[in-house]
Amino acid sequence: MKKLVVSIVSAAALATSGMAAAGGSTVAYDHHSDSNSNPAGIYVAGDLGYGTVNAVNSDYPVQPTSIKTGGFAWDANAGYQFNRYLAIEAGYISFGQAKANYGTTGTLTSALAGFDADVKGILPISNQFDLFAKAGAVDMHESLSGEPQANKANGSAWTPMFGLGTSYNVNHNVALNLQDIYALKTSYSKTINGVSGTVHVPAGNAVLAGVSYKFSL
Repeated sequence: MKKLVVSIVSAAALATSGMAAAGGSTVAYDHHSDSNSNPAGIYVAGDLGYGTVNAVNSDYPVQPTSIKTGGFAWDANAGYQFNRYLAIEAGYISFGQAKANYGTTGTLTSALAGFDADVKGILPISNQFDLFAKAGAVDMHESLSGEPQANKANGSAWTPMFGLGTSYNVNHNVALNLQDIYALKTSYSKTINGVSGTVHVPAGNAVLAGVSYKFSL
C-alpha cells in the first residue's frame, strides 16, 4: 500500500512539474511573440538636441572676424513602419544657427531649417534595442539677418540628408531615440539689394534625443 501511495504522489509531482515547465515556456514564447508581432504602424516623433551650422569664412562675401556655429536644434516627424526593418518618414528639422561677427560693424546670423523626407532602415539587435540609418533630402531654408541693420534675406535649396541612430523600445508603442543627422552643403541663386549672385548654404549637423509613439494597427 505504501508503495502504491508513493508511486501516485511521485507521478502527481512529475505531472505538476511538467505542466509548470510547459506553462513557463508558453509565457516566455508569448512574451517574445508580443514583442515582435505586427511591428507595422503609423508613428510620430520629436527630438531635441545640439546643432552645428558648419559655416566657414568662404561662405560669406565679406570675411567675418569670428563665427559661432553651435546651438539649439530640434525636429518633429511622422512616418510609417512597414515591418521590423523598413520605414519612411517626413517632418521638419532645425539645425540651429551660425552667427558671424564683424566687430564694430555688427553681426550676420544664418539659421538653417527645413522640411525633410527619408527612408529609414532598421537593424533589430534585440527585442529592446534597434540600430537605424536614414537617407533622404531636406529643403534647406536659410534665413539671413543682420544687426544693427535690419537687412534680411531668405532662400532654400534641396540637399541630401543622412542619419545614424539607435532606439530603445520601452514597449510595443513607445521608443526612446538617439540620432545624429547630417545635411550636405548646398547653394541657391538670390538677388539682394539689386545684386544677383550665388548664396552658399553651410552643411548642418544635429545630435538629437527624443521619443516616438507608434499607433498599433
